[in-house]
Order: sequence, then C-alpha cells, then structure tokens
Amino acid sequence: MSLSNVDSKNRFQQWVQANPELSSMPPKYVTQQAGGTPHAPEFIATVCVGDKAYGEGKGRSKKDAEKAAAEDALFKLKKRGLI
Repeated sequence: MSLSNVDSKNRFQQWVQANPELSSMPPKYVTQQAGGTPHAPEFIATVCVGDKAYGEGKGRSKKDAEKAAAEDALFKLKKRGLI
C-alpha cells in the first residue's frame, strides 16, 4: 500500500477545510458491500461533501474503499486544477 493512499482521507479533508465554502461540511463516506464472496467481499465507497459526490473507490474492506474514494477525489481535483 502506498503512503499516498494511506493518508488520502486526511489530504482530502485538508482540502475541504481549506475551502471556505466547504469547510463547515466534513466529508462523508457512504460505503456499501457491492459483491464478492463472504471470504472476499468487495465494497464501494463514495465520498461526498454536502450533496456533491467527489470520488468513488472499491476495496476489499470498507476502509480500503474509503481510501480509494478519497484518492479518486484528489485525482479529480488535481485534474481540474483545484489542487
């Protein structure tokens, strides 16, 4: 697991807090089991701020899916020149 993936949730939260129009709304992670087997489940998480979804990710655990969602959000923000 890369270091950037480990702290992606923190980095996304810092970006939210640095934006005055968003800083009063903490990121929320919505996670659901999307499939897999009992021994190898797959989860999908979406990270939202207010009513807007910023990223989505998959993982073998809720935690991994949330990290992937934060990483996706950061990637999209960077692509749009917002980071």
